[in-house]
Amino acid sequence: MMKIKVTNIVWDTDGEIVDLPKEVIIDDIPEEDIRELAKDIGYYDDDVANYLSDRYGWCLETFNMEVIK
Repeated sequence: MMKIKVTNIVWDTDGEIVDLPKEVIIDDIPEEDIRELAKDIGYYDDDVANYLSDRYGWCLETFNMEVIK
């Protein structure tokens, strides 16, 4: 199963102290959705940012990601 590893996450918390992860493995969505996110890595990263923002309730400033198997 394909997974996406998101690292070095910097969250936009508007100065609030919030306990948010610096690293996330995306593996809890259907395989076809992960493949869709993975195909845009390096070109269109907004989909991953939107996914994580929806999941955690905060926007992201920067992050890195890679496909892992």
